[in-house]
Amino acid sequence: MRKVLIGAFGLAALLAGFGSAQNKTLNFFNWSEYIDPKIIKDFEKLEGVKVNQSVYEANEDMLAKLKQGGTKQYDVVVPSGYIVGAMVKQNLLRPLDAALIPNLKNLGAKFKSPDFDKGGKYTVAYFWGTTGVGYRKDKLPKGFDPSWALFFDPKKTPGSFQLLDDARPTIGAALKYLGKPFNSTNTADLKAALEVLRTAKAKSVGFGGSPDGKQKLLAGQIVMAIMFNSEAVRAAEEDPNIGYFIPKEGAEIWLDNLAIPKDAPNWQLAHKFINYLLDAKVAAKNANTTKNSTPVEAAKPFLEKAALNNPSVYPNAATLATLEYTQDVGVNQRLYDAVWTQLKAR
Repeated sequence: MRKVLIGAFGLAALLAGFGSAQNKTLNFFNWSEYIDPKIIKDFEKLEGVKVNQSVYEANEDMLAKLKQGGTKQYDVVVPSGYIVGAMVKQNLLRPLDAALIPNLKNLGAKFKSPDFDKGGKYTVAYFWGTTGVGYRKDKLPKGFDPSWALFFDPKKTPGSFQLLDDARPTIGAALKYLGKPFNSTNTADLKAALEVLRTAKAKSVGFGGSPDGKQKLLAGQIVMAIMFNSEAVRAAEEDPNIGYFIPKEGAEIWLDNLAIPKDAPNWQLAHKFINYLLDAKVAAKNANTTKNSTPVEAAKPFLEKAALNNPSVYPNAATLATLEYTQDVGVNQRLYDAVWTQLKAR
C-alpha cells in the first residue's frame, strides 16, 4: 500500500512539475520593435520565466495566424482597435480577468472603455500613435507643402519613396488625399483610391513595414515613407535630418492593445505580463525607449520631457482634429481586401 501511495505521489509531483514547466514560458506575438527588450528581460527575471517573442507587421497577418491555430500557440497578442471586433466575433480572444490586472487603475480614463471594446472586456490599451510621413529634411525643399500629394500626385513627388505594407492606413491615406473619409465604404471612393495607389506604387520603391522605412531613410535610399510616428522619432535620434509630419489632409490615429488568445496555454502568466506592462515606471520606460505615446496616465511623471514636448509623439489639438481612428467596417472589409489584393497583384 505504501508503495502505491509513493507511486501516486510521485506521479502527482511529476504532473505538477510538468504543469509548472509549461507555465514558465510566455509566447508573445507582437509588432516588430514594439517593446523595450530590457522590459522582457526584467519580467523574465522577476517571474523566473522565459518570454518567446514572435513579430508581425500588419494586423491582418496576426489575425490570419490566430485563425490557423495560433490561439493555442500564443499567450499575448497586440491587435489594433479596428480589428478587435472581428477577433471577438470569430471567438479568438479570451475575456480578461480584471482581478488579475490591478494596474488597470493606472490607465487614463479615456482608454479604459474604448468604442471597439466597451468596458475593456477583451483588451487593455498598450500604445497609441499616428501613421504619417517620415522624410529626409535634407531632400525635401524648404517650405514644402505637407500633403499626401507628395506620394499621390506624380507632378509633386520629390524623389524615391516607400509605401507602407499595411492595408488600412495605406488605403486610408489615399482616401484622405482624395478628400474622402478615412473609413469610407463607398465603392466609388475605394476604386478611386485604388487608382491613386496604383500610380503611386509604380513610382515607389515598393511596400515595406515601418521599421524597413526607417532603415531606408537612415541609409538615404529614399526621401520619404509612410510610417508610424515612433519609427520616425527613433530615426531622428540617429540622424537629425529625419523628420515626421502629418499631412494637412489628415491621417490615421491608432490604439494598439494587449489581448489574450482564446486558447492561450499560459493565460495566468499572460495576465501577469499585462499587469507588469501597466506598471507606471515600466510603462514609462517602454514609452521612452520605443518613442510611442502611452495610455498609462500614471506613467507621465516618469516620461522624458523631450517626448512630452514633441508633437510627433504627442500631437497638438489642431493636428488631433484631423486624425481618424481606423474602424471595423464589418462585411465591407471585403471591399478593402479586394483593393489591397488588386494593388499588390500588379
